[in-house]
Amino acid sequence: MVSEGYILIFDDDDDDDEDLEFNHEILSKNEIKKERKLQWLVFVSYNICMAALIFVGYGWLWVTSPESTTVIGYADFMGIFGSVIVIIQFVPEIYEVFKNKESGTLSFVMLCVQTPGTWIWWVYLITIGAQDWSTWLSTLVAAINVTILLGEVIYFDHVKPRLLAKSKGEVANTVVYDNETIDKVFD
Repeated sequence: MVSEGYILIFDDDDDDDEDLEFNHEILSKNEIKKERKLQWLVFVSYNICMAALIFVGYGWLWVTSPESTTVIGYADFMGIFGSVIVIIQFVPEIYEVFKNKESGTLSFVMLCVQTPGTWIWWVYLITIGAQDWSTWLSTLVAAINVTILLGEVIYFDHVKPRLLAKSKGEVANTVVYDNETIDKVFD
């Protein structure tokens, strides 16, 4: 959270170019400054809202008991809210990989480690039985989303290039490196 704020405030590109690329669009320096101010506003607003939600929960917990219906209802709300945030977190990545038909800068190794780790964590939360559904719901949503993302990366970066080479009657050993597909064709 602090690093994102630092980047938004201090990452200033003062190049002599009139137009710069920002989020795959050519924007003028004034447009980029406006975009960064909007990012900063969203960043600060989001973090203030999250802090307020957390402090409200701790306040209710302090005033009442952990078993009160107010605290349990609030915990359930936060579990659902956390699941919605997890969906919002992954949907842009899933969409970008699908739209571009390549993984871009996503790490295949990271996804291979994170996917089973998330599923194992979800199974653990279910099997210990002490956790309420609102606790494991966001983990389940994250596991599903990261599995979809891993499936897209495997398909677009590894399966599809081999299928295209096979349809051309070639045998290819395909490697994806820095967003470029490098085919080593053996006849």
